[in-house]
Amino acid sequence: MARDRGWKPFYGPDCVMGWNDVLEFDGDAPSTPDQPSRRGTEELILYLQTLFQPGNHVGYVTGNAFLGKDGK
Repeated sequence: MARDRGWKPFYGPDCVMGWNDVLEFDGDAPSTPDQPSRRGTEELILYLQTLFQPGNHVGYVTGNAFLGKDGK
């Protein structure tokens, strides 16, 4: 399903992503007859609901909350 929607495996020098690699997203995922398109916020909500149970406490950072001297 991911490949059908444009995902391509990463083939870097060591086949892993680095800290400074960029993830690009050009908008909402395309819809299919069996799964309508969702906004990014709806995808995030569904993802977190899938991983965690009601009542779990989850911290989610959406920006550079604590930027150190090294930029990380």
